[in-house]
Parts: sequence; structure tokens; C-alpha cells
Amino acid sequence: MTESIIVQLGKYDVPILQKQPDFEVDLLRSNILLFGSPQSGKTNLIRLIINILHKKMNEKTEQIFILDFGGALAEYQSMPLVSAYFDNSNEEYVKRVFKILETKLKENTRALQGVGFANKKEGQPVHITFFIDNFNSFLDEPRYQSYQEKFARLCRDGLSKGISVVVTASENKGMSSYINNLAQKIALNLTNDRYMEIFGGKVSSIGNIPGRGFANITMRLREKDRRGNYYEITGTYNINAPYEIHCNFAEDINKGEFKTNLHKKFRYNDAEKRFERQVEKYKIFPQTFGLAEYHQLLGGAQEISDPRYEVAVGLDYVDFKPVVVDFHESRFLAVYAKRNAGQDQLLSRMIDSLMSSANRKLVLFDDGRGQLKPLKEKYPYATYISAYVSRGDIVKEEAPKQPEPVQSAASAMLGGAFKNSAGSGFFKGQKVEPKTAPPPPPAVNKPRIPQGSKLSPMQQLIKYIHEECVDVGNYASVLYTGREYMSVLERNPNVPIGCFETMRDPTVFVLHSKLIYSSVRENKQFLEYIMPILSDMAEERDYIFIFSDVKKMSDAEMNEKFNTLVHTAFVLDNIAEFVSERGQKTIFGDLDVKLLKADYAPCEKGDGYYYDVEADSLKKLKIIQEEDY
Repeated sequence: MTESIIVQLGKYDVPILQKQPDFEVDLLRSNILLFGSPQSGKTNLIRLIINILHKKMNEKTEQIFILDFGGALAEYQSMPLVSAYFDNSNEEYVKRVFKILETKLKENTRALQGVGFANKKEGQPVHITFFIDNFNSFLDEPRYQSYQEKFARLCRDGLSKGISVVVTASENKGMSSYINNLAQKIALNLTNDRYMEIFGGKVSSIGNIPGRGFANITMRLREKDRRGNYYEITGTYNINAPYEIHCNFAEDINKGEFKTNLHKKFRYNDAEKRFERQVEKYKIFPQTFGLAEYHQLLGGAQEISDPRYEVAVGLDYVDFKPVVVDFHESRFLAVYAKRNAGQDQLLSRMIDSLMSSANRKLVLFDDGRGQLKPLKEKYPYATYISAYVSRGDIVKEEAPKQPEPVQSAASAMLGGAFKNSAGSGFFKGQKVEPKTAPPPPPAVNKPRIPQGSKLSPMQQLIKYIHEECVDVGNYASVLYTGREYMSVLERNPNVPIGCFETMRDPTVFVLHSKLIYSSVRENKQFLEYIMPILSDMAEERDYIFIFSDVKKMSDAEMNEKFNTLVHTAFVLDNIAEFVSERGQKTIFGDLDVKLLKADYAPCEKGDGYYYDVEADSLKKLKIIQEEDY
């Protein structure tokens, strides 16, 4: 049980008592606000408090969180009681600290059950000390305004729940709302006018001396007797008035007796360069985040149960656990990204993993931007579709296929099946009973191709699906006849029979072309009718579809059908802005923009979001960067 955490910071000069007792602060009773000019000793005082906490406390009773806006506390991030050290280089880390502390505040509130932290005899939570160095930078930065209310709540409610706050500042501008909840005020090396603003009373001039200043008294002064026991000083003095102080100097954590005792107390392991006794550490991402850094930060075995379908693409920002895409559970993945946001790195990693662990075909549907060409160069055998081609260039003369058994009238009317977004039983692999002694069909499997005619990229994709994946019936009519033929009463006799059920091969489709989202008739047919058919058989026939650059869709029906197909998605953009602009027409339509702004910072390079629709789980992650891509 921790009843007090008293840190001795220096000496008081109390003329009315003619004494110079120890300047002490109880972190369970007072938050600390430290003002000072540059080079006045503010950072030294923070170092001193952290050093004292390491002497008095251990990893089971204390956790330290540091937001370093001044850049002078970096060496403390490896200290055994420091759970998190973040500077202001990445806003996500700042937001992450407040998320963690808000969670701790709620957990402590439940654990204390209405009892003050210092009075909790059993089940007392771990105490937390939260440091912000250069608080004015935090206040002045517009992007941190949404966290100021959370900080005020920590100052107001934290002490009784086991969370103490220590901040340094050079100005008192904009701090009026916090001062009342930061009871212990310390001011170093300021002008007399500034001292009066802070303490509301006159002070004597002490000159420009680092480590010298004024502080109010927040706990009764104590002295040691001859036996080394403390006793309170009695006398008449104003406990909240400013008294002159002289701060102690913080020991160097990397030298001398302090280092020796620290290593001994927390069992420093020279071989592994770490303390064996230490608090939970919250990590940060390095500037370069490749596979080596990924494995180093992961710090253990990768949680992959089925490498044929599971792809680890990065680490999430909060727990630094792998973000794994499971293509066995979701055969359709969408990637929403702004330009040059890193989708090529993400796509390369997924394709490399999928193509290395199983015998799969690869189909790349590109457009004039040519952004899938690097994948075509890496996988020369892949089917690459991106431009108009002559029909004669892709139709090869082959021996006619063996005729299929003639289907019943109900099965042959394929148009009716395509009206159902879920597909019919025919497309789920159900067998169709042949009629007896059917006459052979006319030899129209390879119709005469009109000279000079061409197939569009979308027509080539549909033709590939028809011949390699599934018979799409009359939707293939224009490919072989040059004319639309959409009768639902009978099948166009000039359309060859498509893929047999026994001809299927595991295939990964990367659909990058903007044509997919255009409402032109053949594109609309592909998304509204052909893709739902493929979704019915995707798991059975081992098809995977990656929509690698999803665009806006003006057609409401196309948009709705697309949203029903996709169950997992990446957003490589600022999530709140994305949902605000496009969210209502995407699978992200149920997310709250205000909550997203509060919970997530803007994306840095290499950042993204992974959304699992079924689990309603949104994770921000750092994506592994492939160095050779």
C-alpha cells in the first residue's frame, strides 16, 4: 500500500522560522506546475523527480509516462519505470498517451470503488506519474486542442485515482483553467512581475541563478532529528505563500553510484541491454519500418496459423501486434487510398505472400496509369489486362470443347440467375441432370471473329472469367458476337460454353482499373451481376479479389452491390476526413466522424487503417515498407 510519494526537490528558506527545511512534495496530494525561463533548471527538476521515483518505487507500484516537447528527456525512455516516452514528431503518439491514461483512469476508478488512492489498503492500482515537458508547445499547437480537455480531466480527477501530473512551462498564458488543479507551483529564474502573476504576492529579488526561485508550500515542513526521524516543524507561516527555494541537482543516470544502484535494483542484463525488472513498455515506430524493424518491434513469433491465406501487413499503433489479413475469411478486400499513400507497398506484400504459399494464377486488371506493371514484371506469367486489343490477338484456334449435357430450361435461362445478387444453385456447383440423347449443338464454340474489331479491357476481363472461372452465359455475348444479347428466355447460341466446373484453378485477381467503378453498361454488368456470382463460389474455387484502388461510384445500385461484396478494407488516408467526404457511400458509413477525429491523428507516411466489417473493428497501423519495391 502506497500512502504517500514524497519527493525531496531542494531546500526552502523560511525567514519567519529562521530555518531552511527540505522542499518536499507529496505526489499523491499535489500535481506540480513548474515555470521557468530557458536554462533555468526546469528539465533538471523533472530529471530529479524521475530519479527519486526510481529510488523509492518499483515496477509493481509505479509507471511513468513522458511527453517531451522540449527534446531534453530522450535518454530517460529506456529507464525501467518509464512505460512510454513520446516526443511531438508524430501526433498519433500524443493521442495514444491520452488514450492510455484515460483507460487507466477508468480502470483505477473501478478498482478503488469510491476510496481515495492513498487510503486503499487492498487492491491498490499501480501509481502513474505523467510528465509534459514544455507545456506551452502543447497548448499552442492547434492539432492538440482536442486533447486539452482530456488533460484537464486528468489534472482534476487523477490525484484521487492514482495519477499525478507534472508539467513545465515558460509562460502562464492560456493556463488559467489548469492552475487550480496544479496545486504545487514552482517558478525558477523569472522577473519579480512574473512571480507576482504566478503567486499573487510580492517576492524579493534573488537574481539570475539557475535552480533558484520560489514555490508555495503544499505540505507541512519537516526536519530530521538526531536519529534520522522526520518531525513536522511547528510555527506560524503561510502554507500557500511563495518561499524562496534552491533546487537539488539531478544525478547523471549513466554514471556513478546512481547507475550502479539502478542496475542492481532493476537487474540490468548486459547481454540483452535491458532491465529484467521493468514496467510494460509502449513502443514507437522507427523512421524506416521494413521487415527487420517489424520483427524487432514484434519481439516474438508471428501469429500466422495458415500462411496460404493470412498475410501480416504491419503493426497496430496501440499494442504493436500484427495486423493480419485473413483471405480465407474474406475473399474480397478493398483498398481506399489517396495518391502516393503507399498502396503499392501494401499490395506488393499481399501478392508476394499469396503467390509464394500456394499454386495460384494471378490476374492483373490495370488501366492507363500502369501502376500494376511492377507486379507484372515480378510475375511474368500473370495475365495482364490494361488496353484495347484485337480479338484475333487473344482468341486462339482450339479444338471444340466437348459439349456439355443440355440443361433444363430453368437452368438454361441464365439471365434469371443473374438477377439474384446471391447467384443461383447452378453457380454454387450443383449438378444439373442431363436430358436423354440430346442432339449435338452446332459448332459455334469458336465463332468467326469480325476483322479489325477490338476488345476493351473490361471485355477481356469478362472473357477470362467466362473461359477460366465460370460460365457467365449471355453476359459474354458481346465478346463473341460483337452485339449485346440479353434475352432471359434463351441462351444466345453463338456464345461458347464457358468454364467447366472441373477446369477451375486458384486465382488472385487484382482489380486496379478505374473502369470497374464506371456506370457504362458492361462495367455495370460486371459489378452488379458477374461479381456476385463469383462471390458465391470464391471460397469453393479459391478465388481472391483485391480492389486495389477503389474510386467513387455515381451509380447507387453499383455502389450498394460493391459494399455487400467487401468485408475487409484498408484506408490509406486520414480516416475522419475520408469518412466525412465518402463514408456514407462506403462500408464505413456507420462510423462516427466526431469520434474518429477524437480517437485518431492524421496519417504519417506509411500509416493506414484496417477495417473488418463483420467484427466492426478499426485499427490504425504502420505498414511494412518493402525496400526493393
